[in-house]
Amino acid sequence: MNVISKATTTSRTRLLEQKVLRKLRAENALLKKENELQRRVSKLSEQKLSTAFRHTADMIGITRMSDGTFLDVNDAFTKFTGYTREEAIGKTVKELRLWVNPAARVDFINILKTNREIYCYEALARIKSGELRMESLSAEVISIDGEECIVTVWRDITEQKKTEAKLRLQNAYLSSLHETTLALINRLDITELLEIIVQKACALAKTANAYISLLNPATGLPEITIGSGIYETQVGRTFQPNEGISGTVWYSGHPLLVTNYQEWPNRSNSFIADRITSALGIPLLSSSGVVGVIGMTTIDEDKHLGIVEKELLSRFAELASIALDNAKLYTASQKEIAERIRIEDELRFISTHDYVTGLYNRAKFEEELKLWETAGAAYCLLVCDVDGLKLINDSLGHHVGDAVLLAAAQVLKAASPEGSLVARVGGDEFAIAARRTGANCAEDICLKIQAAVATFNQANPQHLLSISTGYAIKQSPTDTIASLLKSADDAMYREKLHHGYSVRSSIVQGLLKALEARDYITEGHADRMQDIASELGTAIGMTDREVAQLRLIAQFHDIGKVGIPDRILFKKGRLTPQEFTDMKRHCEIGHRIALSVPELSHIAEYILSHHEWWDGNGYPRGLKGTEIPLECRIIAIADSYDAMTNNRPYRKALTYEEAKAEIKNFSGKQFDPHLVEVFIKSISNCSG
Repeated sequence: MNVISKATTTSRTRLLEQKVLRKLRAENALLKKENELQRRVSKLSEQKLSTAFRHTADMIGITRMSDGTFLDVNDAFTKFTGYTREEAIGKTVKELRLWVNPAARVDFINILKTNREIYCYEALARIKSGELRMESLSAEVISIDGEECIVTVWRDITEQKKTEAKLRLQNAYLSSLHETTLALINRLDITELLEIIVQKACALAKTANAYISLLNPATGLPEITIGSGIYETQVGRTFQPNEGISGTVWYSGHPLLVTNYQEWPNRSNSFIADRITSALGIPLLSSSGVVGVIGMTTIDEDKHLGIVEKELLSRFAELASIALDNAKLYTASQKEIAERIRIEDELRFISTHDYVTGLYNRAKFEEELKLWETAGAAYCLLVCDVDGLKLINDSLGHHVGDAVLLAAAQVLKAASPEGSLVARVGGDEFAIAARRTGANCAEDICLKIQAAVATFNQANPQHLLSISTGYAIKQSPTDTIASLLKSADDAMYREKLHHGYSVRSSIVQGLLKALEARDYITEGHADRMQDIASELGTAIGMTDREVAQLRLIAQFHDIGKVGIPDRILFKKGRLTPQEFTDMKRHCEIGHRIALSVPELSHIAEYILSHHEWWDGNGYPRGLKGTEIPLECRIIAIADSYDAMTNNRPYRKALTYEEAKAEIKNFSGKQFDPHLVEVFIKSISNCSG
């Protein structure tokens, strides 16, 4: 009984399990059919959505919010930007450089993070070709596989913005045209006019960076004459042909718009060029061609010059050119009038004044003195002569002589009583007419002159000033101007003869001091030469008297260098042929100086010939061999040896052994072979 009952229960259980299993299988099959149906419906929806995504007219891009990587783009996006789907997908917005202004993208993302969506956000975009386009962006944050992404619809509004900008600029142009016309037409000063042109051009183009370049006559190149913004510091900068906007427009004569300046092959190489995003150049034209260029640039990524600005500023430039022509004509006429007045004044001045000192000339002096005569004035007359002027002119040049004349004029004018007539009446002669204020009037003036001369000489020991004076006093109505001048002149010459010798000696000593002052680079060249020359002279058997003369020659052999400009005397590097010709003049200058002073006249010939060469290739006369005085041959060796063993502006010193080898090398060429042999034996290494 129990066994039968258990068997029956087991059988029923199995039947129930089989029935449940069949039902489960049926339900599972039904579920698979439903899933397959849903999959097909979903796939169909995805295909429809994908078709709509791909072929919609608006640009659509899906990017990862975290890093801006493109996950997908539609056909409109690839067609507009120029990037294929393969080029875009996987790249970030930054890598494709779509956003011209990175700060605008940061602002765009921040708005999305806050609002989760954004509509009609305007931004400047750069497509693959580099062209800049204005876009209106609408976007929404979505989740894809649990990650935040951005679906952005891009709508190109470039043409719309251009039209709006064109209308705004045209309105601005028309409204400002009247103001500009009034502003330009009434400006005749060129500088003021150029400033207004730049201001108005900046207002029309909505940029702060503009300039005007005009032709620089000295260089023949366009040069920035006035600038604003980044060009304020560029005034004076010139442009080569086809360099930058100005150089290109100047030589083409046509307006030029560059929307992507950094990629432009003619971009300028100035330090501000790296900041420029777009540039515009408009020529200023006249009947003769291009007379100037209005240039302007932008430096902001979201601001660019375009066709509208080019058209408006081209019309503006026509008006500016007319105004500039008018101002130039006015300026030219004013300059012509001013120049005519200046020349007339100058001619009047020249006809009555000395051109060097600015004092009255002889004719004006006598004319004014006749007025004194007519008025019956009592006066004294002084004649003053600048001593040694010829020596100064011959040794240092007429420019130094003119400076001495000017100094003398200032001394005489300062020493003369107020209301006196002071004039230069000859090459080195001056005259003073002073109203008599006492018995010693003329003597007082002479004393003041000598005191002023002493003060000048103390301050200028290199150029000693000496003035001889003589005077005459009008004693009676029968004393004529001519007789007074002759009496004063005679008195002056007596004084001149009295101290003429000492004056010349003083001038030569002043020249020697000047030479010593300029000899700081050679550090005692003349002193060392005296020792070297006397040692060589003694070695060949010269008497003490001859050696003493040799030392004098060594001391004064280069005195003529006081007449050589410092730019030549201390030039670092080789002299040019013309500079060397000028340098050679120091022998002749020194010769003239020595002849003018009795103490030096006997060595004048040696000073003239100390640069002659043994082979005849020296200067100034090309003497050869024993035609050259023995003293000069000795000086030549001493001079060269000392020059080689001491630093010069153009080279470093040689060693003593190198210098002696060089002397040997030029034996028989520059130097007397016999003297070279004696010199090499006698000279010691430490004596250099």
